[in-house]
Amino acid sequence: MKEYRSRKFMGKEIKCDSKYPCVEKQLEELYVLSNLSDTIFKCPLGFHVRIRLTDKTSMAKFSAMLSKYYRKYGYVPLRYAVKEVDQTGIHYHIAIVIEGRKNKRSSLSNFLGKLQKSGHLHDYKVIAPDGIPFGQPLRAQEHKDEYFKWMSYLAKTRSKEIGKQSSSPCKRLVSLIKSWRSQGKPDLSSNERVGPKDLTVHMEDNSGLGRSAVSDIIFIQNSENIVRHLAGCTQRAL
Repeated sequence: MKEYRSRKFMGKEIKCDSKYPCVEKQLEELYVLSNLSDTIFKCPLGFHVRIRLTDKTSMAKFSAMLSKYYRKYGYVPLRYAVKEVDQTGIHYHIAIVIEGRKNKRSSLSNFLGKLQKSGHLHDYKVIAPDGIPFGQPLRAQEHKDEYFKWMSYLAKTRSKEIGKQSSSPCKRLVSLIKSWRSQGKPDLSSNERVGPKDLTVHMEDNSGLGRSAVSDIIFIQNSENIVRHLAGCTQRAL
């Protein structure tokens, strides 16, 4: 595993330094996930999931069940899983992106809860960013950067089995990663950020959230510059 020891990757802040190095290959792949999910989904929402599988389930089987569950909604989430070992044993951290126009955070909890009841999981946890209970929106560049920094935790070398394959991207993400690398690993940042104009809201049903909270939880719609950027990203992803 080639280690990365800088606090920035492609100019973006990450949870890495000389004391806590990361796996460079995994940083690259998480960078692509964070920046190109909006070429796949209209309203991508990012989460961090932690699971412990039982002996009756492999990561390959888990991924197959995840894909089957979401196909009834007309799509398959983007997924990046990392295997780790600590005092609790083998477990997985997963960066997962769902289509926010079709599903909410509760869909992940329902899916994982069913797997636990059927004996496929010992335990699980669906984690959203602090203050954003419905998940990390991944359309505005600042939100992509926030998700990448958050998910860079998954690339840490600590808790990984040395010399063993520890990461597993889904097939669609593999295609995006290969395309990005074949283009010379270009900077995927938007040329310009968009401002809070013509805003829409997507959030979980929660009667406890007031009107002021709703106004703070937003998706920033595409501007002409973002549309051009995404068109370029889509061409690179094909």
